[in-house]
Amino acid sequence: MDRFVARENIRHFVDRFHTENDDVVRSNLQKLLIEEEDKFARLSEQLEVMDQNLFRISDLALQQRARIYSLRANGVDTALAQKHLANLEALNCLFVQRRRAIAIELDERVSRSA
Repeated sequence: MDRFVARENIRHFVDRFHTENDDVVRSNLQKLLIEEEDKFARLSEQLEVMDQNLFRISDLALQQRARIYSLRANGVDTALAQKHLANLEALNCLFVQRRRAIAIELDERVSRSA
């Protein structure tokens, strides 16, 4: 049950992060994301969650780019849409960094046990 709650919290925080314009709130969401990820005990599960989140963020960014293209084509200001895309790109960087750190830790544990 705890894993389900943590995964849903992560999903919620990702959704909030990509549309949040306040840097303080985004920073707090980032901390909450990391805390929720840390609730997963096994590193391999964390990697699976990271991969799922990276895929989801990539999909959201692709959708956002399509929105921006459509807005531009219709002569609509894209500033807010661009900000949301920048948020997604920042979130992607965060997850890539966390995934690398987890993968390194997992490799180190495997090396020590071999």
